[in-house]
Amino acid sequence: MDYFENLTLPDITCPPPYSFKANGEQVYFRVLKHKPATSECFLPTPPREGKPKPDACIAKAVSLSNSLDGLIHGFFKTPAHKKKQKLIGILKLTPKDGMLKQTFAPAHYSWWRSKAFSPETVTIQTVEA
Repeated sequence: MDYFENLTLPDITCPPPYSFKANGEQVYFRVLKHKPATSECFLPTPPREGKPKPDACIAKAVSLSNSLDGLIHGFFKTPAHKKKQKLIGILKLTPKDGMLKQTFAPAHYSWWRSKAFSPETVTIQTVEA
């Protein structure tokens, strides 16, 4: 698969061998910066201050959630994001879109995006938090 990010890393297989392809049915969510969605909306998320630094492979992945409620309560309830209108991308990823691995929390997924993924396929929902 041809990935959007350069995943060549010393001593690490990236994506990990235990990652999986999307099935085209599971829905994932991501907070977006733009409407319509652009490629910039799907860049790896820098580690948050005070959180442990992820391994080099996960640092090159895009953070997604399989729980809209969890994303809203986890992201929008922080002081910096309270009472702000946010755009949520609704993604129905297919096998050609890249590889996924559940990481950090039950609803959190790391996604290694392929170059075949098209931001135009993303449905956008506006959420008032």
